Amino acid sequence: MEEQSSTPGEGSSSNTTTKKQRNYLGSGKPRRGRPRSRRPPRRLPAGQPEVQSPPCTDYDRAYFKYYSHVGVHEEMLKVYCMLFLYDIYCKVDSGCFIECSGILMVYCTFYTVPYRIPNLYDIVNLVIHFFPVASHCLEMFRVDILYVFMLFLWYCYNYRVYFRLLFCIVFLQDQVRTETYRKAILQHQSHIKGKVVLDVGCGTGILSIFCAQAGAKRVYAVDASEIAMQAERVVTANNLSDKIVVLNGRIEDVQINGMVDVIVSEWMGYMLLYESMLGSVIFARDRWLKPGGLILPSHAVLYMAPVTYPDRYAESIDFWRNVYGVDMSPLLPLAKQCAFEEPCVETINGENVLTWPHEVKNVDCYTITVKELESVTTRFKLQSMMKAPLHGFAFWFDVEFNGPAKTNPSSSHPSKRARPDDALVLSTAPGDPYTHWQQTLVYFDDPVEVEKDQVIDGSATLTQCKENNRFMDIHLEYASGGHIYVKKSVLR
Repeated sequence: MEEQSSTPGEGSSSNTTTKKQRNYLGSGKPRRGRPRSRRPPRRLPAGQPEVQSPPCTDYDRAYFKYYSHVGVHEEMLKVYCMLFLYDIYCKVDSGCFIECSGILMVYCTFYTVPYRIPNLYDIVNLVIHFFPVASHCLEMFRVDILYVFMLFLWYCYNYRVYFRLLFCIVFLQDQVRTETYRKAILQHQSHIKGKVVLDVGCGTGILSIFCAQAGAKRVYAVDASEIAMQAERVVTANNLSDKIVVLNGRIEDVQINGMVDVIVSEWMGYMLLYESMLGSVIFARDRWLKPGGLILPSHAVLYMAPVTYPDRYAESIDFWRNVYGVDMSPLLPLAKQCAFEEPCVETINGENVLTWPHEVKNVDCYTITVKELESVTTRFKLQSMMKAPLHGFAFWFDVEFNGPAKTNPSSSHPSKRARPDDALVLSTAPGDPYTHWQQTLVYFDDPVEVEKDQVIDGSATLTQCKENNRFMDIHLEYASGGHIYVKKSVLR
């Protein structure tokens, strides 16, 4: 992550959580109906004061708020781990701190990453980290430490479904997203009624239920995480078990009887392609979709545009120039790195956009291949509509819900979009109704002054990260006012 003539950064998301969620996350403890242990509390030596756990700070809340929008569930558990380790260090035995920290990081990482199946290496790694903790506890005759430690591991395992549910809550409370999908399903009811539907990444099963209500003969609801078990309960509660079959597993591994007429999926991620399930939709399309079948959504377009955002820059950077009369400008380089090192998912308005948007990638779900998703490169040449400081680039997307693609008699591949002018569109553009995707912004360390009608040209490359294909490497090269800039960042 580096920038020449400007460097990267990270900001906080403006996603919101409910009061109930904030109470849960802020406390750092799950609410349970029974005590954690029947063991009597440990008595402290006479004269030694009880050390209280630190309260949840604004930093803790911001940490949770940021990572809940990114969807990296293991980061949430790591905060719980930190609070647990603090209690061990202060109240129980400081000698066990290092050993416990090692196993907790390994455990919560491979047990909470969505769609992550532990392999033999994970299990061996876990066992290797666990033995020092167990042996230390037994040597110190501190079975209570081992008991609490195992209880915490049990908690991590059982509450991974809870974190997945928190993620689903964000989707379900996104009214624009959910209502648009329901309208699209009803709009194409003639293609769904009496047909077989495949829901890729069903989550709580809401889209599968919409399809069943639209008259689908059979709906296969597939999800790789344990939320599928909760979806099955939702299906049963709505008396749709005779129509909806819930399958817990990766789309590449599950077995479906026969071909399907319709594929529906909410596969889009931040910046459209980050952590998206489009690859799974492509696999399902090639394996199970009948010729002339329907895919919802059918098309997507990723856009980008240069933006100006003085308020955001002042809040994150200019603040350090005068802090209650104290000059803290030596902290500016660190502040820029912390604020803008990684892309930020935020909401901006139309007036923040300096130029007309540029189309980065047009996705046709009927024809796109997995290889096309590995790297996307585009060149842009844009003209500023106003004089303002250029603070970075914003990315957003639209998706369309067109009817089945038309197929040439001589070819088995779809050829054209069906009735694009009548398509239902879900947009995440600045100024449009709010969605949980918001917009993704790549900020510069230092703003670039641009004049009205000044040309901003360059290129953008989005690549799946080699170390983790859930991440996205972003490489921006742009020129303005005779200067060339390079910005590299990673959307994690």
